[in-house]
Amino acid sequence: MAEQGFATKQDIKEFSKEIAEDFRFGVVAEGLGDKIQIVAEGHRMLAEKMERMEERLDAKIAGVEYKVDRLDTKIDKLGLDLIEHRHNTEVHNINIKKGKG
Repeated sequence: MAEQGFATKQDIKEFSKEIAEDFRFGVVAEGLGDKIQIVAEGHRMLAEKMERMEERLDAKIAGVEYKVDRLDTKIDKLGLDLIEHRHNTEVHNINIKKGKG
């Protein structure tokens, strides 16, 4: 500024330029803040969707594990039935060979 305390035309131009730059920065910063908020909201929505998907997958996995356990039980029972059948067949064959059949 000029020494007598009044602004010169150059001072006013520079001040005007600073205000314009500050205004542009404010607008850009505000727009950037809005975009960041949109991205954050998108991430929150994705996290919620992933959580729901995880819950559904956990339920399906639990169902598959239950079915596998049931199949294991059936296979074990069939194995025992087969052992018993073999034993009965062997006993029957022995009885036939001894003439008791």
